[in-house]
Formats: sequence, structure tokens, C-alpha cells
Amino acid sequence: MKNRTWYLSPYTVTGFVIIMYLIKVSVKLAVGHYANSPVIAGDGYHNVADIFEALGLVLMLVLSRRPPNNKFRFGLKRIESIGAVFISLGLLYMAFQTAVNASDGVARWGAYFLVGKLEGFMSDPLKMGPQYFWWVTGIMAGSAVLSFLVCHYEISVGKRTGHDGLVADGVETKSDGMIETTALVGILCEYFFKAAWIEYPLALVIAYLMTSTSISILTKAFSTLLQRSLDEKIVAKIMETCLETPGVFAHEKNDIKTYSVGSEAFVYLDLGTRCRSRANNDIAHGLVHRVKKCLLKHEFDSVQCYITLFRIELEDYRRAYAVRKHEKSFVIADSIESATNIVICDMKGEDAPRWTVEDKTEKIPDCIAFLLRKKVREFYTFYESAENIALIEKSGIACKQAVSRSLVNCGLLTD
Repeated sequence: MKNRTWYLSPYTVTGFVIIMYLIKVSVKLAVGHYANSPVIAGDGYHNVADIFEALGLVLMLVLSRRPPNNKFRFGLKRIESIGAVFISLGLLYMAFQTAVNASDGVARWGAYFLVGKLEGFMSDPLKMGPQYFWWVTGIMAGSAVLSFLVCHYEISVGKRTGHDGLVADGVETKSDGMIETTALVGILCEYFFKAAWIEYPLALVIAYLMTSTSISILTKAFSTLLQRSLDEKIVAKIMETCLETPGVFAHEKNDIKTYSVGSEAFVYLDLGTRCRSRANNDIAHGLVHRVKKCLLKHEFDSVQCYITLFRIELEDYRRAYAVRKHEKSFVIADSIESATNIVICDMKGEDAPRWTVEDKTEKIPDCIAFLLRKKVREFYTFYESAENIALIEKSGIACKQAVSRSLVNCGLLTD
């Protein structure tokens, strides 16, 4: 069965680009010299450089698709960003050249309009006879239309396949179309209205657009080469997604590093858990799926996620419960006033391997002082007044509500 998506291949696109420029160079140079048109001939010589640029793009596509190895563990995908830098610099040079030529033309025509027709001030870009007009017009118009069609083709396939170099070359092809359109406007205005000067201010506008586009490509390419992080909101959303995953805990050593190459995002996560290695494998698998799902909502076509899970050691601390006697056992008291005793637990994570029952003093300040002497971090009652909660937490002890009146349900063993 034949592959019906061959036209979406980056190699097919660059093949079309090379063929297009070969046709342009042949036609423009032949007709430009035959019709004595420096506009067409000069643009033909410019397209010769575009052929070498397209051949360089093919080389970049080949290298970027090479699989990772011991020396380049993440492959050579970013080489396309290096190519995008050179393309953007070439586009910037074209913008500068266009602006200089346009400024010269504006100065000449301005002098002509202000001073009068003095020899040497006027520059006639259409140095050919009227019999060649339709040839020149057809070639420039067809060349401009072809440039815009191919540029759309390049950018579309480049974005679809995640090739930044192809997108950048498509933008450069679009600039060729704008330059050709400008030359066409100048030719038409001179032929019909004797107003070739319109070409020059229009060229200045195009030079500005080309400069803006070049800077945009350059910024994106450098962001990739320097591994600039993804947007802060996206990074925060990724970390939030991770912390919502059961088994992952907030920890000062948690870390996230991100960057993108084209439409592919790379995420490196260091996260803390309290699980054993087998459970960590399941957590890592689930995290990869959740991170990818999160990023695919932000215009990324693919995601590479690398996760390192480290075990958070169980922390030793003390927890206290306000209890009251009930028959032969104890239950969690409603408040510190209604308690008859205080249970002090030496906690190991969420477990209480050791605990003791202490007598409670009558006055609340004395109870708080007792809890501080015992280095209690958390104090539990079944229901506590807002005044008492504020008083206890003012001392630095967290006051919390117990999940049950039963000590067994709270994780404590009874005799």
C-alpha cells in the first residue's frame, strides 16, 4: 500500500523548495539578461544563495533525525535551532540590504520632487523596453505567488513534524515573496503611472517586517539552544499535577527543569516519596502519563519526561491527644477542658510505636507549657473552641481535629 502522506515529509518539502529555486534562478537570469532587467537578474542571483540554504536545511534534517548515542544522549534535534539562527541572521541581512536600497531610492526620488529633474538624482529601476513588460510582470508575479505557496507548505509541515529549521526557512521564503511583490509593484507603478517611487516606501515597511520576523526566530532559537524553561505558569501547573499524585510529597529537594525543542517539551523531575522502590515505579509511570497529558494541552505535540524519585526519610516527632476515661479505656476528649489525661505519642511517620498516658493539669496555660516541655508538634481533640485553638497555636503547636473518638481508629493501640 502506498504511503499517502509522502507530501508531509520534511524531505519532500525541501525537495520542492530546491526545485522551485532552480526554476527561479534559471528563468530570472535568462530573462533578466535578455530583457536587460537588473530587477529580475539581481533577484535571480539572490535565489542562488537560497539553493545553498535549502541544501543546508536537508543536511540539518538528516542530522536531527539521528538517534541518541553515548556522546549525544538526547540526539541532535537542537541542530535545527542552530540552522534557524543562521537563517534568521540571513533574513536580518536581507532586511538591512532592502532598507538601504529603499532609503537610497527614497532619497533620490525626494531630491527629484523637491529640486526638480537633475541628472543623477533619478534612478530608473525598469531599464528595458515596453515589449518585455509582460514577460517581466508574469515572471515576478508568478515567482511571488510560488514563494507564498511554498512558504505556507514549509511552515505547515515544519510545525506538524516539529522541525524548527523548516519553519524558519518557510519564513525566509515568505520574505522572498514580499520582496518580489515589492519589485512587481514598482514595475507596475512605473509602467502605468510613471510612479516607480512607490516601490521604495513599501520596501521600507517590508524591511521592518523582515527584521521583526528575524528577531522572533532568533529569540526562539536561542531559547532552545540555551534550554530556556517553559512558561512559569506551565511549570507551576506541572508541579501542582505532580503533588496531586498519591505518594508524592512536597519537599524542599523537589525540583523541576524544563525546556522545549520545537513542538517537543522536555521535563526533568526530582520528587520525594515515602514509598518503596516497587511502588515508586508505579508512581513514576503514572507521573509520566499525567505530565504528558498536562503539556499536550499547551500546543506541544510530544513530551519527553525523565523522573527521579527519592525516598523521604520518616521524620520523628511528637503528637499529643486530649483523652478522657471511658469505662476501662480512653476516648478522644471534646476539648482540653473535658480531658482527664493527655496521651503523648512518639511518631515515626504516621505510625506511633511508642506512647504514654500522662495526667492533665487543670489550667490550660499549664497544659500548654507541659506540651511544650514534651516537645509536642501536634495536639488533637475531637472538637475544640476557636479561643483554645488560637491560644494553643500561638505557642507554635498545631491544633487539629481527630478523625474519631476511638484511639484505635486514630492509630493507637490500647491494652
